[in-house]
Amino acid sequence: MIDSKELYNLKYYISEYLVPRFIEFKKIFENKSSPTVPTIYQEEIQYYLGYDYEIELNFNEKQKVWIKILDDIIFSFKYQIEEDCSKNPKETIKKIDRGLKLFAKYFKDLWI
Repeated sequence: MIDSKELYNLKYYISEYLVPRFIEFKKIFENKSSPTVPTIYQEEIQYYLGYDYEIELNFNEKQKVWIKILDDIIFSFKYQIEEDCSKNPKETIKKIDRGLKLFAKYFKDLWI
């Protein structure tokens, strides 16, 4: 049986489960222990690297962008655990929304 308090704040319990796993997942890429990185979409290349044109990234560039994407995803889920509802500046909310959108966009790529 599922504890009803977990359902009361499901985003907290899901985030509490995911954050340490995302951190370990990211370490694998930081340590160059993964043979692959996902396809990085043009929007993220432009956002993280500032390129205004289509460009083919090499493996190291893809890896750097992928780590930045994971950082934004981790930020969003950490915030769900540590949030302070009285202090939500617009920039923080934008960053949270960005990370959650990246999570959905790259969900299928969360494997090593």
